[in-house]
Amino acid sequence: MKHSQNATLPAASPAIACLMVLRPVHPGSPPGVHSAERRRNLYFACKRMMDIVVAVMLLIGLAPLLLLVAVLIRLESPGPAIFRQERLTSRRVLDRQGEVWTVVPFVCYKFRSMHHGVSSDLHQAYIQALMRDDQDQMARLQGG
Repeated sequence: MKHSQNATLPAASPAIACLMVLRPVHPGSPPGVHSAERRRNLYFACKRMMDIVVAVMLLIGLAPLLLLVAVLIRLESPGPAIFRQERLTSRRVLDRQGEVWTVVPFVCYKFRSMHHGVSSDLHQAYIQALMRDDQDQMARLQGG
């Protein structure tokens, strides 16, 4: 099967990217660079596809256990079973200038492991003592 040099990475379909030769990031670069860039693009596309496939399979397989954990958390204490927090990650973006890594926010969902609605003052005081390397204050905050 022959592939066009103008092939582009479909944004919503990483599986297709593993089956085709990707266009080079720098169209004017020497021939030897094209294959290295194609391999790198193919690697990231295949890695993304594997991440998605494995995550979906694990979510389906572990769904009964995850549901049980959520019910147990709700029975143990009031409040939501799922904790939601905005975090930051980096994302690889290809443009005409080449590869760029950007910082983007995402929402992280995880099971709540602490009581709902508790003040974070103690935690903040501990982190400040940790940054100052104040072992005595850290021990007092931990009840020791």
